[in-house]
Amino acid sequence: MLLLERSPLEYLLHQIRLAQAKREEPASILRAMLGEIRAVSGYSGKEAWNMAVELIADHLGIIDEPWKYSLPDLPNSPYFRGDRSALKGKRSVPEKVAKHVRDTGLVEMFVEAARAKPDDYLGAIFMEEGFHGRNIGQVLTPRSVVECINAMVMLEFEKSPEMVWVDRQTLQWAADYLEAYGYFPFWLRKAIEEASETVEAFSKPKTVLDPCVGTGRFLLYATLRYPHAPLILFGVEIDQSLYRACLVNMALFSRHPYSIVCADSLRIDEKYAGPSSPLWDYGNLWNPPDLSRFYVKPPPATATTFNLAEWVKMKRP
Repeated sequence: MLLLERSPLEYLLHQIRLAQAKREEPASILRAMLGEIRAVSGYSGKEAWNMAVELIADHLGIIDEPWKYSLPDLPNSPYFRGDRSALKGKRSVPEKVAKHVRDTGLVEMFVEAARAKPDDYLGAIFMEEGFHGRNIGQVLTPRSVVECINAMVMLEFEKSPEMVWVDRQTLQWAADYLEAYGYFPFWLRKAIEEASETVEAFSKPKTVLDPCVGTGRFLLYATLRYPHAPLILFGVEIDQSLYRACLVNMALFSRHPYSIVCADSLRIDEKYAGPSSPLWDYGNLWNPPDLSRFYVKPPPATATTFNLAEWVKMKRP
């Protein structure tokens, strides 16, 4: 039933439930938002969840200003020559639905409550509602497991600093990102000073890559647990819905520079996997571009090598 078709009593009860939801935890506010979307749009399930993600992203400025949470000089990058507006994402939520949800104040309420008590609420609802594809192995890792693995990884970093690799270009990328928001930590200032004085040896931040980032849980809990650590975060996600949810989570909670791309991590050419690769210049865009140019190209079928994809393309007599 559409909201406008409700009786006065139904409307009053709706307002009471709405007021109660606003006093609840972030997850309850998010559920109330989903309820409003369902009532007005008629959509349910994952479609309503996608709309909620988009409305939060719109409130945070991710859709129209992707550079707001990424490399500050992104619009001037050689990979994005031309009109600055070309970077802006396209919306899919009908304006009637968007206006109604905004008028309830739930979006602002959720953002404020979530930042006060950070967690992957989008991912939690995604799993609770059964929106994940079990047939393709789409299961988000529980928080306890994520935090355990993060602690183990950070311990390995401390034991083996040679595992860390960051070049000067990536270091400057991090500096530009953090300086744009008035946050310039000591570890980064020290690394830049040392990099300008020596050829090879300087304090190198730690790069963290999640090749199947999902809603960003591993990166999210890493930045929350180590807010002052010298980290630069990278993520790859093939599912566009989860990719967008990850962008929202990172914009909400990240204390570190990050780049998230929508791509198939199993097909990315290893020479494009490093932190200074142009691949990451395409990160954090609401409408992600086709990144297949960075994929490994299969070898042609020859007398000594065989590739099924290339063989199928061969002309037959």
